Amino acid sequence: MLTRALSWSAAGALAGMLVQLLLMAVLSRLLGALEFGLMASAALALRFVSYFAQFGMGPALIQRAQVEPGHHSAAWLAALGIGLVCWVAFWPLAPLASTYFREPQLLPVLRVLPAALALGALASVPQALLRRALRFKALALADLGALVLGYGGAGVTLALAGWGVWALVAAVLAQQAVALALASWVARPALARPHRRHFAALAGYGGRYSLVGFLDFLSSNVETLFIGRVLGTPRLGEFNRAQAITTLPVDQLMGSISRVMFPALSALREDKAALARSLLLALNLSALLTFSLAGCLWAASTDLVALGLGAKWEATAPLAAALAWSIPAVYLSTFIGVTFDTLARFRRKTVLILAVTAAKLLLMALLAGQGLQAVVWALVGAEWLRVLLGLLLLRPLLGLPLAALAAALGQAGALGALVAVSAWGLRALLPVGSPPVLGLALAAAVAAVLVLGPGRALLRRVVQKAEASGHDLKTLRRLTRL
Repeated sequence: MLTRALSWSAAGALAGMLVQLLLMAVLSRLLGALEFGLMASAALALRFVSYFAQFGMGPALIQRAQVEPGHHSAAWLAALGIGLVCWVAFWPLAPLASTYFREPQLLPVLRVLPAALALGALASVPQALLRRALRFKALALADLGALVLGYGGAGVTLALAGWGVWALVAAVLAQQAVALALASWVARPALARPHRRHFAALAGYGGRYSLVGFLDFLSSNVETLFIGRVLGTPRLGEFNRAQAITTLPVDQLMGSISRVMFPALSALREDKAALARSLLLALNLSALLTFSLAGCLWAASTDLVALGLGAKWEATAPLAAALAWSIPAVYLSTFIGVTFDTLARFRRKTVLILAVTAAKLLLMALLAGQGLQAVVWALVGAEWLRVLLGLLLLRPLLGLPLAALAAALGQAGALGALVAVSAWGLRALLPVGSPPVLGLALAAAVAAVLVLGPGRALLRRVVQKAEASGHDLKTLRRLTRL
């Protein structure tokens, strides 16, 4: 069942990635840096309260060993109530956010966009029930429908009509509304009159999850606050587009895996040895994939920007090239964070978040005078610091072998460097903006993974570990024999 869940989650992520790349290409040509900068600032301000709007009700449902219909009702009522309170409470905070970013045009956007808080809080409950049941086929179809019908339908239509930033606002609201409707229709949660014990059982875990999640959000988005304030909204728009075009391909792929990993690891939380083996397998796979893809994206960043964003975004290509090397760190950190959540070790996760946030702020402050690209490289370094500190804090809890961790990361790093050189050589043969460039770069990554000795040996060990756990991976087994 786990293999099927991973397959559907990955398939949904691939379809979503293709749709988002198409929508990104269309909207980037219809709108400018100011519109995307405004939306990035507004989205960041909104996410300050989004974690408390949901209050961790979805993750609390997933992490619990036993769930009753009363828990469903309690989660929905709590999410609705807190979401509405946060929407109302955000109204007087909107002028403060507009003043911070020195952008008067931001204020009306912040008056309307918080409606997404209540919609997102409600949608998180049926989505969590689908994840808990590993019904990722239904979840993938619902998410894809919300993206196409909601975000795509409203965003592109209104952008063509000349609505500017309001096209992006309407797209977000429409996507949340459609996601709520589809997930509720598919999950059909069993409802019953909730009692105080139902609320208390969810609030204990959900409250701590929300608080730590909020701190993690701050750590992951402090660069948006810094760039928007210090370098200005247009530079923030450039950073936002470079980040989106670079991370989207891997975000969908690795996001699909991490969505399955939380309910899967939660089922193993009492068996530390099995949890350690599962985590090591996840780290091996994610390092192997993301280092190879980072090498491709680094080599083909100019072509990626030209094809995905258009000629007017040419200045973002060096930013995208630098951000490519943060991709492995971001997704290794994702699995580390999921493991802390599974074990409910929020204190250690908080220490990690605070240390990385301080380092990130210090690095950005030191390099801000050198321009946006220097700030981006500071962010890349901070993400790798997050990985190293996270593994140091996690190792004592699970007894992870240091040699196995070093081997997995070292081999994947060497593979990524070789893929980068191969992809760079291929792209040098073709003109900038040629559609075959990205395909050839990805082909180089696949060839390196399958042919090179270190990558093939690592892949063979991954297959052996997975099959020892009861998963049938015939295709991967055949690939390791090449």
